Amino acid sequence: MDSWSTFGTEVRSRVSQRGPRCGVALMLDDLPDNAQAAVRRALTDRAITTTAIQDGLKVRGVNPLPSLFTLGNHRRGRCKCES
Repeated sequence: MDSWSTFGTEVRSRVSQRGPRCGVALMLDDLPDNAQAAVRRALTDRAITTTAIQDGLKVRGVNPLPSLFTLGNHRRGRCKCES
């Protein structure tokens, strides 16, 4: 293989696929549209801690409640739904 012009496409095809959608995406699917928008805004606001987001969801009776790890992973884009 001589040509480097296709290198980017070639290596992208070798990236392993991430697992199933995370608990945050599944939770968002079950929320009403206005709640989804509010939670999405909070997830992207770096001034709001992951613990505060989880506490807010808990107070509103969200069940199942995503773990702190799952919320943090989602916020960092380390889950399939953010790929």
